[in-house]
Amino acid sequence: MYTSGEIAKLCNLTVRTVQYYDKIDLIKPTNIVENRRYYSDEQLQIFQLVCLYKNLGLSLKEIKKLLQTKEPASLLRELLIKKKNELDDQINDMNRKNKKINILLSEIENESTMPVLSDKDLNDLMIKKDYFNSKGKLTNLFLIGYVLMLFVSILLSSLIAREWFILVLVINVGFLLFLVYFHAINSAYVCPYCHHKFTISWIKDLFSFNNGKKGKYLKCPSCKQKAWMKETYRD
Repeated sequence: MYTSGEIAKLCNLTVRTVQYYDKIDLIKPTNIVENRRYYSDEQLQIFQLVCLYKNLGLSLKEIKKLLQTKEPASLLRELLIKKKNELDDQINDMNRKNKKINILLSEIENESTMPVLSDKDLNDLMIKKDYFNSKGKLTNLFLIGYVLMLFVSILLSSLIAREWFILVLVINVGFLLFLVYFHAINSAYVCPYCHHKFTISWIKDLFSFNNGKKGKYLKCPSCKQKAWMKETYRD
């Protein structure tokens, strides 16, 4: 037999919790002698089962139903599916909030101003960011296609007639210009000094240095400073 204190210690509970489970008729003691509760080995197992259910997020009301039902497996499956759906919703909500926080932090770091004044502004900003990111992925795919096309052209240069080689070369150059133009019309840049956002022509995009995450080395049209300008979405 186990006292309330021993049950509490074995199950990592407080004595008050053990007493409360008795009060709500969740787990009743086997015997009460001189106001002291005593529990059997079987009841210890029930306490451990209750702790398991609690750690899974089930309520005491749900746990009580589980202990009383004749088909615990079926009810447990139903409760766990319900709990899983609730957790999935919470995770999705937390992911959305985390995404919003990251976007706001990025905007504040880039522009040093409050970029949104309402939840609608933030949702619009997220749409712009998602659109910009999708265009960035598409640009990368175009770039991979261009590199592959250029590589194949070089391999075939010695096997095809000069006229065909010139045609292939023209196609490669045309595709490169299209790629630069596509990138230019979907991108803007932020000055790290005055935080002015600006765009550039596709010609300037073609002949300016690009350093990946640092962006492009450009001259800010507002403060006239030259620096690596971080790439961002267009307004």
